[in-house]
Amino acid sequence: MSRKALSNILALLGLTVALVYSFSRSLLWGNSLTIEVIGLRSENGLVFMTIYDNADAFEQNSTTNYITYAAKRVKKGTASFSTNRLYGGPYAISVFHDENSNEEFDMTNDRPTEGWGYSNNVGQIENPKFEAAAIEFTNSDAKFTIHINYLN
Repeated sequence: MSRKALSNILALLGLTVALVYSFSRSLLWGNSLTIEVIGLRSENGLVFMTIYDNADAFEQNSTTNYITYAAKRVKKGTASFSTNRLYGGPYAISVFHDENSNEEFDMTNDRPTEGWGYSNNVGQIENPKFEAAAIEFTNSDAKFTIHINYLN
């Protein structure tokens, strides 16, 4: 085999390795999604975050049909969540601030007494449709901010 042929084969092999490496992270692990929840009025309790890929599950606030679910403590008025097992979307995200740590979104007379929020910062007055809250990201990591809402 000539030196030129060997050089071309090695160059092709190097290119193949580079391509496999660059795509393997997203193929094996998915893209990284970071959600920062801001505007929390106290450091009491936890912030719960749920990611949905199904419109019916999102609109019904399903506690069983979701992609991932997590809880974090509030630090300096914010809570931050990260996951790396997502592929593109669309996804809709809901969060609530469980200030009294009872693991429920508390309401009095059909009015929330704890904070809530959704991706795209929709749903300040009523529960949004999946399409309004849906986010998408492809072939790259992404970061989204959700502003928490309180009635009082």
